Amino acid sequence: MADRCFHLLRLIFVLGAFLVSGSTLAQRETSSGRPADLEKVITTFGIQIVTTDPGFPIKTTHGAIAGKVADVRELQDYAGVFVREFSLYPRELVERSRLKRVVLCSDLSFASQRRSAIPDFEHHTLYLDVSGGRDNGLYQRKVIHHEFFHILDWIDDGRVYEDITWVRLNPPGFNYGSGGSRAQDNSGTSVLTEKYPGFLNHYSTTGVEEDKAEIFANLMVDSDYVRRRISKDPVLRTKVETMKTLLSQFCPQMNEAFWRRVERTAAGDQP
Repeated sequence: MADRCFHLLRLIFVLGAFLVSGSTLAQRETSSGRPADLEKVITTFGIQIVTTDPGFPIKTTHGAIAGKVADVRELQDYAGVFVREFSLYPRELVERSRLKRVVLCSDLSFASQRRSAIPDFEHHTLYLDVSGGRDNGLYQRKVIHHEFFHILDWIDDGRVYEDITWVRLNPPGFNYGSGGSRAQDNSGTSVLTEKYPGFLNHYSTTGVEEDKAEIFANLMVDSDYVRRRISKDPVLRTKVETMKTLLSQFCPQMNEAFWRRVERTAAGDQP
């Protein structure tokens, strides 16, 4: 009799633990199947976040965007990173960007070339591969801001690959490369380095659009490094000052108070 009672109590305990675990998992996902963290971004910024198949492949003027539905655990891990980074933006900035939706997926590619992220200007959509760079959290964070900046750049004047005013900030005689797509197979292209005066890394030298996007992304994620670099690189300092001026003109909430808040957050303090 005692043994039967013991086994019964043990069964109740195990079943209770299972139910608690299931309840916790339910709290982490909404009825839509999205991680609950993502609802904060949807509510705050009024955009869609898609975690199911959006209808791949997506046709665009310059090539097809392909991908797959992300693994549930990878999506859960990535959701926290995305929410933390995207929530740094003022609501007004996202509204002015005209971004309509963010697609979180895996195996992302553009015109058959693997990508960690893709800004789709035609459909006002940002695609992010949740598995891209998952072993490098800093890289994942920068990718979010880098690609979002491309959307800002496009919506500002309809031109991403041309900016005569920015080009004039470069050292005399410098010419950009053939674009970021040609550097996708270079594993060290986005590594921060002083090897290229006036630029944060090799990727910045591949095109004017990548130069600007890298400065924005690193201001958002690694402002301490940027501060050290501009203290001894006058060309880079002018670019950073120009970037901040352009952003504040585009969206007044992107002011010095915003950048101070970003720096405190990057340092581990409360925003």
